[in-house]
Amino acid sequence: MTGCEILPLFGKKEKVEFKGEYLGGPPAFPKKRNVKVKLCETCLEVDELHLNVAYNAIKKIENTTREKMSAGRVLLLGVVGALWKKEQVLTVLTVQDGAALNNLVFKFEDVEDAQKAIYNRISHS
Repeated sequence: MTGCEILPLFGKKEKVEFKGEYLGGPPAFPKKRNVKVKLCETCLEVDELHLNVAYNAIKKIENTTREKMSAGRVLLLGVVGALWKKEQVLTVLTVQDGAALNNLVFKFEDVEDAQKAIYNRISHS
């Protein structure tokens, strides 16, 4: 990883690391796995996926449940979509990768704080 610098937003104490599960997304990252998402100064970093995403590349953040996911997204997620058993709040990041838009789906242990922190970083990038 690039080892991007982790700084609190606006000098405020803020949680900058969130544990959770990566559930699926683009073909380059097909496997479900436990991850730690770090909120760096200019990017979101996921070491387990060898992935850095600049905040200005994140076009949308939303929460959803399996029941709310469209048929297209479930198809994109393949088997992972079929394995969800109970309603859980998931975080979907829509990321611009060249000409393509990709969705990265996470299930955070602390979804409320994670989504708020990521949203704050996106809106101030």
